[in-house]
Amino acid sequence: MLSIILFTIFFPCFSLFIAWRLKLIKSLSLENRQDRLVGFIVTMFFYFWASYVFRNLPDTPPVAAHFILGTFLAVCGAWMCTIFYKVSIHAVAMGGLVSFAILFSRQDVYTSGLYLTIPILIAGIVCSSRLILGAHNRFEMISGFLVGVIAQMVSWFI
Repeated sequence: MLSIILFTIFFPCFSLFIAWRLKLIKSLSLENRQDRLVGFIVTMFFYFWASYVFRNLPDTPPVAAHFILGTFLAVCGAWMCTIFYKVSIHAVAMGGLVSFAILFSRQDVYTSGLYLTIPILIAGIVCSSRLILGAHNRFEMISGFLVGVIAQMVSWFI
């Protein structure tokens, strides 16, 4: 668990902090597209590393390996979209969460409605708040959500 936190949270955040201190990015909030591209490249590196390591470890549950690969693919998809427009990273994450919950609930015989209700509720709250704050428009939210869904579906069926 500690290695997942290091690969997917600590190392990317620390690398972005270093890039900010070296004036490679203007702000840690990554508000403009150029800063986001740097952030995505850094994050892609660490997520690929985590995906490769956990896929090849013998004790890693296949569900966890699929999820980590899906997060890597979601970051790659968001990076490609960011080349052309500002995609909502929050929506990408929520699309991945909902898609993973749906795919996981189809595999687990002991699923309840909570597996689907809670992620959908969280996704609705997060995406609605981003729209209300005016941080993104509908196109950026819907395309981000679809990137997350497609990334998790591709990783699940590979």
